[in-house]
Amino acid sequence: MKYTKTLKRLLGDAIRTDRKMILYILFACLLGAFAPLVLSLMPKLIVGVVENPGTDAIRRILLISLGFFALEFLVEGVSLYCSNQVLTVANKTRFELMHEQNKKMAAADFKYISDRSIFKMYGMAFEATSGDWGGVVGTLREFARTAPIILSLILIGGVITALSPLTGALLLLYAITYAYAQRQANKEVRDNDAEINKITDEIRYYNKTAGDFKSGKEIRLFNLKDMILNAYKNVINKRKSFSLSGVRKTFRKSLLSVLILILAQGIFAYTLILNFKNGSVDTGSFLMYLTLMLQFVLLADRAIEDYEFFVVNQTIYVENLYDLLETDKLNSDHGTRDRLSGAVDIEFRNVSFAYPNTDKKVLDNLSFKIAKNETIALVGNNGEGKSTIINLLVRLYRPDEGEILLNGVNINEFKEEELYKMFACIFQQVNIYPYTLGNNISMQETYDLERAKRAIEDVGLKERIEEEKNAYERNMSHEVAKDALELSGGQEQKLAISRAVYKDSPILILDEPTANLDALAEHEIYSKLNDLREDRTSIYISHRLSSTKFCDRIILLKGGKIFEEGTHDDLMKKKGEYYEMFTIQGKYYTKEA
Repeated sequence: MKYTKTLKRLLGDAIRTDRKMILYILFACLLGAFAPLVLSLMPKLIVGVVENPGTDAIRRILLISLGFFALEFLVEGVSLYCSNQVLTVANKTRFELMHEQNKKMAAADFKYISDRSIFKMYGMAFEATSGDWGGVVGTLREFARTAPIILSLILIGGVITALSPLTGALLLLYAITYAYAQRQANKEVRDNDAEINKITDEIRYYNKTAGDFKSGKEIRLFNLKDMILNAYKNVINKRKSFSLSGVRKTFRKSLLSVLILILAQGIFAYTLILNFKNGSVDTGSFLMYLTLMLQFVLLADRAIEDYEFFVVNQTIYVENLYDLLETDKLNSDHGTRDRLSGAVDIEFRNVSFAYPNTDKKVLDNLSFKIAKNETIALVGNNGEGKSTIINLLVRLYRPDEGEILLNGVNINEFKEEELYKMFACIFQQVNIYPYTLGNNISMQETYDLERAKRAIEDVGLKERIEEEKNAYERNMSHEVAKDALELSGGQEQKLAISRAVYKDSPILILDEPTANLDALAEHEIYSKLNDLREDRTSIYISHRLSSTKFCDRIILLKGGKIFEEGTHDDLMKKKGEYYEMFTIQGKYYTKEA
């Protein structure tokens, strides 16, 4: 069975994390297995004293009781200690596997992240490390908890079988059929995982929206309360129907095993009474056997349910995690070259590309060159391939046809990290990370403070930053630090541009970098960037065409091809599509002015 192989590997990882793990499980198994058998002797011994009291019966009963209570206290104490230690080691193992998982994610090609296909292929892997309820921790914790119980059930079953072989056979059949029923029930839950997860996401969305500050005004002003509550109620009812359906199916599948257990108990009771009547079983032994059967019934169903759900079922998630860690299909980086030094020219040669799971070509046999230290603007309507060119150039995606060259070298020949060093990219979406201002400028763990200050000055943030005390050492996330440094949206955009200034790479890429700035602030930024683009090959993308005046050449894209190309003055004289776009935008700027 495949789950045993995965369980063995997980136990091996846990033992490598802490070699004492094997002792914790061993002690738990020994104490947990034999304690019920020993404790079942208590009524037999007490009845023996009652039947043959002698002069010190009360003292003997007290000693027997105290002895068993002390044993139970010892077993519970050691078991609790072992359980806590197992949980600690299990979480350590989870964090180590999570670290390996994150390394794999960080190295995966961007296409697997952007289209979320990695989550479709390895969704269970992320569940396996997401918490301490199931997955890695749940499997280890429940194995350490249920293994002693199952071992105890085997021992108890052996004692019962010695008295009644037929009962023993029926108990074994009960365990097999009940385990099968639980496994089938868990399989049905997994088969519906996608639908259940979708419903769970909807529930989370409505929970979040109902109390979200950003949505609060619209919910009240447009009276959306009833509409949201009705949708929420419908989703809850869907989830309830799945749960009730699961309960009914589990009951039907478990019915046979329950009937077998009832039959086994009846036969055992008959055999026990028969042996008691003919004198082969005395009163103490009668109570002992009865106690053992009760213990078996009480422990068996819960142990089988937990073992099937947490150990067998959850190892499927762990197995998917190991599949993720072992796969070599997520990263296609086979480059060997280091970065280029000095100025860089760029060439797209017959490049065609369609995004994964689509048929539409965003770029169709596209060819163009950008000379060393030349600045170009990519313009066009939404969906014409401007950002796609950048995604291909920095190798977040790979062309379906054609090639992209830097100084005549195919970009696939460069090591991934070395290729990234040649680009300073600023995108429309600004991400502020939970590190200091200095870290957020340099995007490095250690940085040159003076260089960071110059970058901030170059983008016009010097005065704002100097207002703050110890600004460069302040964290920028309120989730991490109470005194986090906070910037406005436009200031964050400038901060993002300061990263490109600090990095000082030979190729500068700005993809809608001033989207959150007003026209004057945008003009200020582009004026500064015009001074900074010396000795850099630069590509600008912006829907607001004011940036194109700073560029040496403009490429207008349409239908995945170059529709117009030239300087700003040349294209304005041509009075084509660029002229029309620029003129329309100019009217709005004139009205604003």
